[in-house]
Amino acid sequence: MITLKNDFHGTEITLHDKCGRLSKSQVRKAKKALCCGECTCSNEIGTRGYQSWQQADGSERQRVVLSVAQDGSAEILPYV
Repeated sequence: MITLKNDFHGTEITLHDKCGRLSKSQVRKAKKALCCGECTCSNEIGTRGYQSWQQADGSERQRVVLSVAQDGSAEILPYV
């Protein structure tokens, strides 16, 4: 599961990822939940600030970044 946040609006959403990826529809859902209308506070996913991901086995949360693909989906990558 991944918890995405926007620290400007104080919003968050938790989504079930598939093998470290979010689908195009999940990316759209996140953008709607995290940021509003014409606001420019965030990126194409609606996130702002630190993002965290927890693997399905319930292991410890880790800090991540998201990379949006041309098809609108997003890959979850380790923060380095």
